[in-house]
Amino acid sequence: MKVTSKNDAWKFANLFAQENQFVWSQWPNREKSKEAGYEIYDSESGNNWLSDLGNRLEVNLENGKTISIWIEPEGHIEVDLTAWKSKQIKHFDSLESCIEEMRFWWASGKDFSLEETLLKKAKYLIEFCEHGEAVEFAYSGLLIKLINIKYDNYDRMMNRVFPNIAEI
Repeated sequence: MKVTSKNDAWKFANLFAQENQFVWSQWPNREKSKEAGYEIYDSESGNNWLSDLGNRLEVNLENGKTISIWIEPEGHIEVDLTAWKSKQIKHFDSLESCIEEMRFWWASGKDFSLEETLLKKAKYLIEFCEHGEAVEFAYSGLLIKLINIKYDNYDRMMNRVFPNIAEI
């Protein structure tokens, strides 16, 4: 199974657990996680466990079956820049095009690495947002808004993520 965010992967893992009448612990098992090098969450019964491997969640069942929920982001991040004083807005269809133009605006003989790092950290935050949600912050006279556009057709994507749990 493939999803586009860690949040969607967890939704599916929780829905799967609910359908099979068990619940994941809210906290990783410290000993197992330390030994494995990644977070492991036990079911409350202790017979099933979930491994958070970064690019996927693995649901390991007591019957030996493993379900991998791969996290493959799709979509893009749009950016709106609003000049603080004039309220003029500039829209970018991608974070990459925004960074490229901001390099030109802010470069003027100075290092742009701080601004680029700031935008990359904001990109990390927006990955936890749902489709259409935004992260906003002010910097150097600009209001910067990053909007998460995960998929063009959200309803189609949700049907693909949660088709029929009973078939698994």
